[in-house]
Parts: sequence; structure tokens; C-alpha cells
Amino acid sequence: FGHRLSEQLRQAAQLQRGALIFAYPVRDPQRYGVVEFDENRSVLSIEEKPEQPRSAYAVPKNSRRLFTNSGSIRLSWRCRMMG
Repeated sequence: FGHRLSEQLRQAAQLQRGALIFAYPVRDPQRYGVVEFDENRSVLSIEEKPEQPRSAYAVPKNSRRLFTNSGSIRLSWRCRMMG
């Protein structure tokens, strides 16, 4: 399931605060929801299908469901339709 995915999922399940975003490097980030990170790997922004991506890291489609419980992230209409 990808590089260290099982270990990362276990760590995410134990989080008491914050969140863990799963992102994957892609060749064509304009086609995806793109995550921008700072030098400490903290998320600065998540943007749906940007014309000028701030990174090449995409949020996998199935991970978007995790955002539904966050009060600080507004979902695009595409994400809301995916349920």
C-alpha cells in the first residue's frame, strides 16, 4: 500500500491534535487537489485543480473524505458531491 502507509495510518489514528494529510507527487498537478507545504512539512494550503500549482503533491481522491470532519477546511463543490 505504498511506502510505510500502514505505519503512517497507525500514527494518524493515534493523533490527539492536528491532522495528517496524505499527498502523492504527480506529474500533472493541475488535474488534482494540490497541497502546499512549508519547510517543516506543515500544510499551508490545499487548492483544487490550480492553474499554477504551488507544489506537485496531490491529495488522493479517497483522502478527501477525511476533510468532512474539519471545521477549518472549506470543501469545493466537487468534494461535497463525492460525499
